[in-house]
Amino acid sequence: MSSLQTISPDFHTGRYTGLITSEQLQIVRDQGTDEDTIEQEYGVSFTAGVKGAIFGPCMAKASSAGRICEIPLDDHIWTETLWDLGNADMSAVWFIQRVGSKVLFIDYYQDNYKDWPFYVNVLQNKGYRYRTHHLPHDGRNTYIMMPHLRPDNILKACVKESGIGGTVKTHERPQDKKKLIEACKRRFTNYWFDSGRCHEGIRLVERFHKRYDPVRKVFTKEPVHDESSHCCDALMLECLTRPDTMYDYSSENTIPGIGHRDRRSKSVLARFERKIN
Repeated sequence: MSSLQTISPDFHTGRYTGLITSEQLQIVRDQGTDEDTIEQEYGVSFTAGVKGAIFGPCMAKASSAGRICEIPLDDHIWTETLWDLGNADMSAVWFIQRVGSKVLFIDYYQDNYKDWPFYVNVLQNKGYRYRTHHLPHDGRNTYIMMPHLRPDNILKACVKESGIGGTVKTHERPQDKKKLIEACKRRFTNYWFDSGRCHEGIRLVERFHKRYDPVRKVFTKEPVHDESSHCCDALMLECLTRPDTMYDYSSENTIPGIGHRDRRSKSVLARFERKIN
C-alpha cells in the first residue's frame, strides 16, 4: 500500500498544496530528475526554480527568518554604496547601512549606458547620508590617452562637486571568486533586505546560478554571466568592505544631529556640459 506524502500550503516560502505518494516521488528521482526540479514541480520555495542557484538557499533562509521585510529608513545611520561597474552591461549599486552585526540592504539601483554624473544624480535624489562608496578593482582602469579619467577619480570629482558626501574606496580584485562566494554565504545570516526598494535586487540574487552540463551531469565551477552577475558581484563586495569592528548604533556609524533627510541642491561636473535629468 502506498504511503501518502501531503504537501501542506506555506505561502511564505511559495509552497503550494499537493498530494503525492513517496513511491511516485522515488520513481521521478530514479528517472534522473534532480532535486531542484522535483522541489520546483512538487511544491517548494520560489528559489528552487533556478537550477544551480548559488544564493538560493541563503535567500530562502533569509525569507523564512523574516530578514526580507520592510526596513524603516534611519537618517541617523551612515549609508554606504557597493558598486559593480558596466557600460553596455549593467552597472549595479546596493545601498547598505550597518547596525551592530547586521548589514541592512536598504535600496538597489541598476542601469546601463549612463555616465557618472547620471549615477551621482541618482544617489543625490535618494537623499541618503553617504559615508563610503565602494568600487571593485576595475575602478582603477585607465584609458591610454587619458589616464586621469579612471572611474574612481571621476566618481571622486562628481561626489565632491555634487556635495552628496562620502569617500571613494577601490578594492583589490579577489584572487579566488569561489572563496569570495563561500565567504558571502557565511555572511548571509547578517544580511537583511528591504522587500520593496530591493525587490529587483532580490530577484537577481535568487537567479544567480552556475551552468549545468547535461552531458557530465555536473554544474560548472564559475557562475553564469547574465543579468544577475553584476547585482551579485556588487553584493559580494560587502565581504571586502566589512570593518574590523562592527559599528554600533551609538558609535561612529551614527550621524550626530541628523533628524531628517538633507536634500542638497543638485550639482554635476561642469566638464560634462549638460543637465542630468
